[in-house]
Amino acid sequence: MQPFSDRAKRLILSSEGNEPPSRKPPGASGVTIGYGYDLGYVTRSEFVNDWGPVLQPEVIERLLPAVGIRGDAALPIARTLAGIVIPDAVALSVFTTRSLPIYFAQTLAAFPGADALPLDAQGALVSLVYNRGGSMKDSTTSGIHEDRREMRMIRILVSNYPGEKRPGGRESILRDIANQILMMRRIWEGRHMGGLITRREQEAALVTSSIPK
Repeated sequence: MQPFSDRAKRLILSSEGNEPPSRKPPGASGVTIGYGYDLGYVTRSEFVNDWGPVLQPEVIERLLPAVGIRGDAALPIARTLAGIVIPDAVALSVFTTRSLPIYFAQTLAAFPGADALPLDAQGALVSLVYNRGGSMKDSTTSGIHEDRREMRMIRILVSNYPGEKRPGGRESILRDIANQILMMRRIWEGRHMGGLITRREQEAALVTSSIPK
């Protein structure tokens, strides 16, 4: 993976946190370990490959029942995991060597041309995909009208960035990307999800900071 923004890395780590697996995140998430590693969205082999080298076999065995289980179905499994603590150094190692390259690749797939953006802007989009995924298809269950509308617009903006040659054109695209990220706040407003609103604001600020002064 090419060089990655230190500021974006800090943003992702602080936003995700290293919560114990007994504290399952709300909604459709599964049991989560380390820095946002959701066991509900990986396969058994992926989990073992990623965490087998750094966790004790008995811990791996306790976590295996959570693999592939999401939403409310993961709650009773999470309750069986009390006492498991992932050391920060271990969580950071898996984040850096396993998760970050995967999410960077997913970001490039979601937003072709993103690798031409300034590093901080790239990193902001990786944070976005790390949190929301890279899908461009609206959810049928969220209850939010066109909940992927801004993602689709960012995809168009990013695709135009590498070929943009007009004076100030690239700076304008970066501002538009930041604005689209801010517009996503509508999805979580009034839903007691201030942390996600703050994260979008931080990502937008990161994109804006990459605009040459």
